[in-house]
Amino acid sequence: MTARKATESTFLGDMAGKGASFALERTTGAIREVLRDAPVHEAAMEFWDLHADEPVSGLREYLSRQDLCDLVLLCHEIAVTTREKEFLRVLVDECVAVFLARYGDFSLAAMLPELGLTADDIVGEILRYGPAVIEAAKRDGVLAKLIRDQLEPFYCSDEVLAILATS
Repeated sequence: MTARKATESTFLGDMAGKGASFALERTTGAIREVLRDAPVHEAAMEFWDLHADEPVSGLREYLSRQDLCDLVLLCHEIAVTTREKEFLRVLVDECVAVFLARYGDFSLAAMLPELGLTADDIVGEILRYGPAVIEAAKRDGVLAKLIRDQLEPFYCSDEVLAILATS
């Protein structure tokens, strides 16, 4: 009997699947314990203490543009695959709390330089992504609705209606 035929049996296939799940759970549990273990935790906290007060813009010294893109894609993949998990909600809540604790009293104008962004950076990003956003808004009818919502109060005002009535 071949290994393939043996696992095609419902009983053996189920047992193999349960065994793999059990092994994966045990491995995951062991990894969690290692991460909670004092040396790893202490090292992580020491690293945090060294860099906690550095401006975010300082990350440019550690990461190339490609590294940053890879990191963002990795974070996106983690978020997409774990978005229904409770721990992600807690993590996002904590990130927002830390961000607001640090920048909550800043105006947007004061925060941007703190993050290492200049007016030229913002203009560059708007020019880079703006046309695609506007085209998508046109295609979806969102742009027409936004324009209509902005202009409708003017065209429906008593003053404009009076001017149009006398014409």
